[in-house]
Amino acid sequence: MKNIPKHLMHFCEMCGEETKHRVLKGNIIEGKVIRFTGVLKCLRCGNTKDVEIIEEKPVMVTVNISAGESTKRDKVEFESDEVLERDAEIVVNGRRCIVTKIEANGRSVPHAPAKKIDCLWLKDIEQVKVKIAVNDRELTMPYFIFTDPDEEFAVGNIIDTDDGQVVITAIKTKTRRINRENDVATASEIVRIYCRRVT
Repeated sequence: MKNIPKHLMHFCEMCGEETKHRVLKGNIIEGKVIRFTGVLKCLRCGNTKDVEIIEEKPVMVTVNISAGESTKRDKVEFESDEVLERDAEIVVNGRRCIVTKIEANGRSVPHAPAKKIDCLWLKDIEQVKVKIAVNDRELTMPYFIFTDPDEEFAVGNIIDTDDGQVVITAIKTKTRRINRENDVATASEIVRIYCRRVT
């Protein structure tokens, strides 16, 4: 049996809106649903009433979280009716993630309530991988850096690599190519940064 909360947010007919209520007495029974029965007192107007509140239990959803080159499988708790959508940003275990795929009833769907989801595919966006191509005379060397998704890059910026400094000459994003100085792209939208060696 769960502990009875001291307070609940509940709709008060006298106030005409959801308000904080003190639990004067109550009982919680868990089965297929969570059932609370008790007496509540509105802290705003003082009205008391008998209530029965029925809620579905939270569900555990299997998630695959990719971060850089690795993918980790985990279970995460969601409210059963919480609707999750592809491309939405959510927080899992304290980290920002983007929903990249939702599997429900054996197929990929754009959105679904948590209770119907078989597996959720997420991308950790606390750090994103940015690919860099460095032109060093006749040779082009591939590099990459991990950075915040909101970090901005522009043509003319200097980047430090393990082999010295490079200057950005062009940036390819998911939707455009940037060749002019001071045009900015965030790390999360960049496909590749093109550079030439400075030192």
